[in-house]
Amino acid sequence: MLEQIPFLNALRGKMQWLGARQRVLSDNVANAQTPRYKAKELEPFQFSTLVGRANRTDPSELRQTQRGHLTIRDRGLPGVKVMEDEQFWESLPNGNNVVLEEQMMKVAQNQMEFDTAVSLYKKSMAMVRRAVSNSQ
Repeated sequence: MLEQIPFLNALRGKMQWLGARQRVLSDNVANAQTPRYKAKELEPFQFSTLVGRANRTDPSELRQTQRGHLTIRDRGLPGVKVMEDEQFWESLPNGNNVVLEEQMMKVAQNQMEFDTAVSLYKKSMAMVRRAVSNSQ
């Protein structure tokens, strides 16, 4: 039932993307002294891809009802692609371009966005619970 609410799907997608970004940023911090390591980043999260995918949902789409009957490819998160971060502040003589201050700013921004998404998700779930309890 909750999977049919596009707003909640978009929030879940954003939170998954932010979790993946947190892992990429932590890898950058962990490799701050590794020679020739290049900082990584994710492609920006696009809500429009979720909206487009939601509009293409076909009720007659194939579904796996029993294991082994058919193979369903994993669609994964749209836009979650690790790439080299091309916007960096400096590069060390050993070829490493990780700047800890820059990475920590990105981590803080990521945490704030995640907290906001969680707060919106909680409030939305409270509204859904209230609507369901009032309709009974």
